[in-house]
Amino acid sequence: MQQGEQGNQRLQDFLTSELIATIAVPITEAGEIHIASLVFWNCPAPLQFYFVSSRTSEKFALLSHATVPAACVVGTYNKTPATLQMRGTIKEIDHTTVPDVMQQYHNKRGNTHDNIENPDNALLCFTPTWARLTEYKPDTVITFLEL
Repeated sequence: MQQGEQGNQRLQDFLTSELIATIAVPITEAGEIHIASLVFWNCPAPLQFYFVSSRTSEKFALLSHATVPAACVVGTYNKTPATLQMRGTIKEIDHTTVPDVMQQYHNKRGNTHDNIENPDNALLCFTPTWARLTEYKPDTVITFLEL
């Protein structure tokens, strides 16, 4: 993928076409990792990914306390045209401060199943600090994104 406006649009087109991302987060101070696949919505600039998760889920163990390191992958199914692999941080954010994010998230999901008004649910924001996009067709092209 080329950097610049055309490359950014191709990246956003890919992310818009994908519904699920897989995140990996530490769940203990010793570094034990939990991995989960979740519906996401992303903001293109700055590149950020939003997820709704239950506060009782394993992945939320350390997130209730602070920002934690995380990894995220988009494009993990058999016929995906690309894979975006990222490292960065994830944290809980107050959903009332970003109402547009929740509207876009529900638009992408197609329903409001992940009810953010339920106090058992939380809005998570992943911000990548490193990212690599691999496109598979027609030839494999690997691009490290400038973040």
